[in-house]
Amino acid sequence: MSVAFIWTTTNLPASKLIRWGLDEPVSHFAIVKPMRLPNSGIVLHQDFGGFGIDWFPAWRKKNKIVYALTPAAQMTRQDWNEDRSQILERYAGTEYDYKAIYYFGYRALLRKFFRIPLPKENLWSDDDEPLCTGVATLLHERHPEWFSRSPKDFDMVSPFMLYDIMLKSGMFVPWNEAKAMEGRYQASLENSPEDQDYTF
Repeated sequence: MSVAFIWTTTNLPASKLIRWGLDEPVSHFAIVKPMRLPNSGIVLHQDFGGFGIDWFPAWRKKNKIVYALTPAAQMTRQDWNEDRSQILERYAGTEYDYKAIYYFGYRALLRKFFRIPLPKENLWSDDDEPLCTGVATLLHERHPEWFSRSPKDFDMVSPFMLYDIMLKSGMFVPWNEAKAMEGRYQASLENSPEDQDYTF
């Protein structure tokens, strides 16, 4: 089944500021789960408003996808259900960690202007209120093979750094958004009840 990890930008000032401060091409990380009907899917992500579940077609209009990866080995529905359940259990209802982003921004400016490397740990972060990349903490716990290295603190990993870490694992292929959005439901006798599931 198709699950995608995407890295995006927008025209909003915050996105431009993040990319300028980090000198990197993306400002956000999210998870996309296409559904079986054409042009349908959901987005799981942490943004300035906290953890959110958004309708992908509407969300897509405001976000430019720069990079998108999907596991080379197809996930089973059971694997995804477990991932989704744990993501929701840990992050649903959490707020955005503004203290952590202030610290990250401060350290990013030190790197930009004085070439001081980013630290491995965000000293102001709250484990219960992650940044967008903090959601990858759970993915790393469940699928360590998806990561080429193990950061000490994902709240000190920029979106582009996360992309690089996951890409270099060799466990992903580029996500074909157009194909994924075609829809995969076919009313045939060959489809099992599981294949005809409309849930995310």
